[in-house]
Amino acid sequence: ENSGVLILFTNSLSGQIPSTLFQCTSLIEIDVSQNSLTGPIPADISKLQHLQTFLTHQNESRGSTFGNLSSLLQTDMAFNQLSGTIPTAIGSLSQLQRLSLAYNRLS
Repeated sequence: ENSGVLILFTNSLSGQIPSTLFQCTSLIEIDVSQNSLTGPIPADISKLQHLQTFLTHQNESRGSTFGNLSSLLQTDMAFNQLSGTIPTAIGSLSQLQRLSLAYNRLS
């Protein structure tokens, strides 16, 4: 059973999200909101085939990757530094129920 949960919100974390985090393939929820995380979200997030919730709002992330996150139910990436176009991969997230990309620089 996949039931791993990682909650690290409001911990004054800084720097990039380490790609080694995504080796924990049993994770179903990650919350790293309200920190000072920078840089892109590592492409290795696509290894988390069972991830249902990914919350990273109020950071300074600059990129977004949705890869093969077919189990994703909700993601909140509001109040970051995302720019460019909204990734077309969002359209393939058939389970997605909640998506927040507010207060970014997306077009």
